[in-house]
Amino acid sequence: KKTKMKQLKKGNKNSNVNLNLNKTYSKLKKIPKKLTKYIFLKKLNLQNNEISDTDGIEKLINLEKLNLS
Repeated sequence: KKTKMKQLKKGNKNSNVNLNLNKTYSKLKKIPKKLTKYIFLKKLNLQNNEISDTDGIEKLINLEKLNLS
């Protein structure tokens, strides 16, 4: 978890930012509020979680691909 967050914090300098939380947080019910401040994210994989609340996703203005399956 800490490694992914460190990579994410550095991501605003990277034009192709991807975050894969597939299986890492398999109990997520909603998109963590902490993620919504990383508006430079381009790809977000939340596969294999139990997300039913997508509140805040609209803040990720650069998001091109979102996987919630």
